[in-house]
Amino acid sequence: MKLRCPVCHCTFSLEAIVASDAGRDLLIALAEQGQLFRPLVQYIGLFRTAQRDLSYTKALKLVNEVVELGIEPDRLAIALQDTVEAIHTKRQQGTAKPFKNHNYLLSVLETVSTDQPQRWVVEKGRQPGMSKSKQAAASLLEWAGDDWLKQEIGAGLARLIVLKRSGAPAADTILVTASEFERFLVKRNQTIREIDQPRISEGFEQLISSFDGWPEPKDLYANMPRRPERKNLPEGLSDDDRQTAEAFFKSASEGNYGKTSGNN
Repeated sequence: MKLRCPVCHCTFSLEAIVASDAGRDLLIALAEQGQLFRPLVQYIGLFRTAQRDLSYTKALKLVNEVVELGIEPDRLAIALQDTVEAIHTKRQQGTAKPFKNHNYLLSVLETVSTDQPQRWVVEKGRQPGMSKSKQAAASLLEWAGDDWLKQEIGAGLARLIVLKRSGAPAADTILVTASEFERFLVKRNQTIREIDQPRISEGFEQLISSFDGWPEPKDLYANMPRRPERKNLPEGLSDDDRQTAEAFFKSASEGNYGKTSGNN
């Protein structure tokens, strides 16, 4: 049976994996990690060279080494994701080599606080008998809180989950996926509520109506309408009006997207 990995998108044979003791143990070890499954798979891929894939034995060894660090799952998930994103950026610039140890991850862990507000898994709200799609929706709702950007992302992803799109993440890793969408949009400064909220909403509408499979953040971005062109301020405005407008756009561009106008 040929399967496609939703994380790295490579095709592999399930029979070949279960026929190997190390391959079977690797699947079991990853499955036992719950919300860490996706970031762990992405992380161990950093050890692969361009000429040679990782063996099941090597991959299993790496997974066990990370688990044996004994780091809180929430904190470890953040560190793994930050590590993967940083190294992917460096590789695009041609400045990163395959990992040989976990030193980089350990240095990233030192920068991730245990009280960081970003939570990757929400156990509260899960109830016995609740379907996985409802679990995912409940997690997204609590993850979003009062943040308008997270609310738009959470609502859009929840609709895609209900539609059972192929390649959808598991319920216990949906917050990792949601955070990837948020990071992507924030890095591209799509954080001005008055302008970008309707654009993000329309982007998800387009994905739901015309996109096959589970989208990546870049797919959402590609389906968002273009921002309206900025108009020059009319000559008739007073200096006070100009300063007020400039302060508003400066505040919005600096990432204060979660604040309402009443809090400014």
